[in-house]
Amino acid sequence: MASLTIQCRTERTESNGYAPVRLRISHSGKRKFVSLDLDVLASKWNDDRQRVTRSHPDSSRINARLSEVESVAQRAVSRLQSAGEVITASRIQQVVKEELFGEEEESGYDDFIAFAWDEVEAYRRRDQMTTFRHYRTGIRKFLGFLEDESGQSQEDITLSFDALTVQLIREFRNHMYEVRGNAPNTVGKTLTQIKTMWNAAVKEGHADRDPWPKITIDSAPSQKEKLDFEEIEALEEVDLPEEGSERRALDYFLFALYGGGMRFSDVATLKHKHLEGGRIQYKMKKTSEGAGVPIVDKAEAILDRYDNRPQEPESRVFPILDGYDLDEMEDVQRAIESRNAYVNRQLKKVRKKAEIETNLTFHLSRHSAAWKLYREMGDIYKVKRILGHSRVEVTEEYLRGFPDTEMDEEYENVF
Repeated sequence: MASLTIQCRTERTESNGYAPVRLRISHSGKRKFVSLDLDVLASKWNDDRQRVTRSHPDSSRINARLSEVESVAQRAVSRLQSAGEVITASRIQQVVKEELFGEEEESGYDDFIAFAWDEVEAYRRRDQMTTFRHYRTGIRKFLGFLEDESGQSQEDITLSFDALTVQLIREFRNHMYEVRGNAPNTVGKTLTQIKTMWNAAVKEGHADRDPWPKITIDSAPSQKEKLDFEEIEALEEVDLPEEGSERRALDYFLFALYGGGMRFSDVATLKHKHLEGGRIQYKMKKTSEGAGVPIVDKAEAILDRYDNRPQEPESRVFPILDGYDLDEMEDVQRAIESRNAYVNRQLKKVRKKAEIETNLTFHLSRHSAAWKLYREMGDIYKVKRILGHSRVEVTEEYLRGFPDTEMDEEYENVF
């Protein structure tokens, strides 16, 4: 719920004893301010009542104006709620300005930070909690840099679109290396997040230039792990108790593999309505992209082991999240993270029993599916569609980190 507070900025008291008054809007941990074009005697301000005292010159008129501001702000929140609009501190600020001063900004944004926060919040509303958390971390890191540079608190920082220059981005890049000690891939990932926010602003008409071609997006080669065919067979054949936690963890892992490299969050939230017409058809939690593959026999065999569970369309296929409070998206995300960690601990035990060398974590099912699909199909565009990537370049980058030993034996025979 939005919090509305009228503040006297006593820290900006002039020599005549007067200080400016503003409206503070707080919502979901974000703050925005509306200057009221009104100065009052700081010594006559009552913080509790958010009004001037009766002894203030012209107190009746001033307090009436402050009551009007309060009413306008409350109506703005109610109007946004009734219209079903997404409520953010920036949006409330915009509506209040329009009501009080007739100000209607053509673009709706004059602050890149406010725009970026609203974009990040959109990931949360679309239930893309992992993406939300990653981008939130990136914006917070950028704000930490701006705080160091400006000396302002993060709540008070604004950044016009014109102020996001090549020089500022380069200074932020250096800050991540020199102050935070970030690795190249971490620096590159954070810069990419800021660039994504900027590109969205350009697309919506809030910015009309592009500083990014002059910026180096850092990256260092990394080698992804995957299971080879023999290791997958070892997992399929390992002897485990039918009802134990290790068996369930392996079931989830193999189902994700057979399901085209499903993420843990998608396996955990998979419902029976997603299993129709002999296909697994669902919307990925991370990207909101649609994904679907046929239910192969090996996946069907795993499903059969859980056919004693409720079969209604909205019932979850697997018991991964049973017993958790899932009323809010944040609750769902916390439960998924907790269960993912638990399943990974069980997979470590499975790895030892299957006698495989590769470190076994749940995400390895996605890596292994991607590589197996590419090796068997030889068509990167088909692999892209199965993995649910938005662009083929993402799939190319995904596959690039895997070692290719296909020609090793032939090469050795040459010499």
